[in-house]
Amino acid sequence: MRDFFIPSKVRNLPESEITIIEQRASEGDPVASYKLAQILLAWRDTDDYLDQVDPLLATAAEGGVIDAYVAKAAILCEEGMLPEMFLDAQELLELALENKSEYATKVYIENIIFGKWGYEVDLDKAIELLSELLQTSDNPIWHHMMGLATEIKDGLYFSTVWYEGAVNGGYDDAWYNLAVARAFDDDYEIEDEEWYKETLQEGIDRNDTTSLVHYACHIAKDWEEMSNEDAAEKAALANSIISAYDTGYKAGLPVACYLLGKVYENGLYGQDVDYGMAMEIYKRGVLFNSVICVEAMYDMLQNDFFAALDEDNELSDQCALKGARGGSERLVVATVDAYYEGRLKEYADEIEKYFIPIYNDMADPEMDDDGRYDAWA
Repeated sequence: MRDFFIPSKVRNLPESEITIIEQRASEGDPVASYKLAQILLAWRDTDDYLDQVDPLLATAAEGGVIDAYVAKAAILCEEGMLPEMFLDAQELLELALENKSEYATKVYIENIIFGKWGYEVDLDKAIELLSELLQTSDNPIWHHMMGLATEIKDGLYFSTVWYEGAVNGGYDDAWYNLAVARAFDDDYEIEDEEWYKETLQEGIDRNDTTSLVHYACHIAKDWEEMSNEDAAEKAALANSIISAYDTGYKAGLPVACYLLGKVYENGLYGQDVDYGMAMEIYKRGVLFNSVICVEAMYDMLQNDFFAALDEDNELSDQCALKGARGGSERLVVATVDAYYEGRLKEYADEIEKYFIPIYNDMADPEMDDDGRYDAWA
């Protein structure tokens, strides 16, 4: 079951295994229902994926699959920021923790590292829990999470050994973190470009899509600096960059959705401008709760190209609200402006309680560690 709460592992499942899971889930098997729900959550290939996921998780939970409660809690926290949603999610998570769910342990520690789901940041507690887990468990994900906590508490240099432990243990999602820890200073300015690229290449060799996307993003400047006289070489490099972004986009990596969307929105790397394609790409990022993609969608909806599509501002307003919930300062402004103009009235309680105070105090917002305001605070 361990691999089924790691989206990158789920996306690498062989088709033959997925077929078996689908068959068993159709027969009402609780474990297969949980696994199929996680497959759907990992890919999110349709706008209505939750309509398929919810009954699968219900079947799994009724059948005693504890990890299904954690997945249900995660969905609750994606849907909104009202306290009752966080409290319901915390209740489900704590139930799973009581039943020794490894998935629940991972999510709980993530929450106290980053201050998610209404939990307060508590790095000391996270490190204490991870230290205990590292003594009793061979799961390399604990090395990765210790790296995350240490990076925030003590700096990139001290996190390196933990990220190395994660990748050496087979947790390939840690390669990008390792590349940054090795090559950047604590202001996240690159100090050793070659080591950065070499580490990302190691991740690429292990089929880590995040490393692939960031490597492509890094070498994009090489394309910009190439002379037009090297047309064939420049076109080949452009194709490799776009191909990498496309791979990440299909995997639902938010940064890849954003970068590929910009390719078509702005006509980069020799591509024609295609607003419709850009919008579809950003929509996929939004399915994975990417704030930068929500912002990009909102900006595109202000374009005259989409004027007829959004005459009543409904799409723009929903984008603004989703972005505000995700921590976008400027979409807080857009949300409150829409509310003051007589729209979004069905969200009055949420807007008046959370967003108007932020709107009124934009000169000194409550900022989170990632540079956005803390929606829970």
